[in-house]
Amino acid sequence: KEKSDSEDVQKGKAMIEDGIRSANLFINALVQRRNTLIAVMRVIVSIQHDYFLTGKIESLQPMTLKKVAEISGYDISTISRVSNSRYVLTDFGTFPLKDLFTTAVSTDSGSSSVSNAAIKTALKEIVDNEDKSNPLNDDELVKRLSEMGYTIARRTVSKYREALCINKANLRRQ
Repeated sequence: KEKSDSEDVQKGKAMIEDGIRSANLFINALVQRRNTLIAVMRVIVSIQHDYFLTGKIESLQPMTLKKVAEISGYDISTISRVSNSRYVLTDFGTFPLKDLFTTAVSTDSGSSSVSNAAIKTALKEIVDNEDKSNPLNDDELVKRLSEMGYTIARRTVSKYREALCINKANLRRQ
């Protein structure tokens, strides 16, 4: 009987040690996940500094997963996982982290670029302020955006208009 008690004690100890090892591995994984998220967010905040100060979409800088990966030293897939299904709480609201990733569009001067989010904001503003009895077609929208320094193709205007759920000119007429 003493021998079986001793075996049971040993099995119990082994089970507890396995549980502690598993718990430590889990805690280490959580710490690593937290550190990765903090490192990636530091890079994002440094790139989008002006946006976090103002909350204006026009302040968003062009930022891709690749750019954040290069600066942070993590793989693109890691950046994608970190930013997917995560939200950021700011003074001006809570929104998906993915919304901070924008592509670059060259300006007229060619020396600088703006984010496509800034162009979409400008496009929405133009449409919101247009004469509703005579709405602007895509070619006219291209011209207005060009006057603002955003040179983009008519097809791109159409794509952005659709992404913003803005109807074609004939459907916007009132």
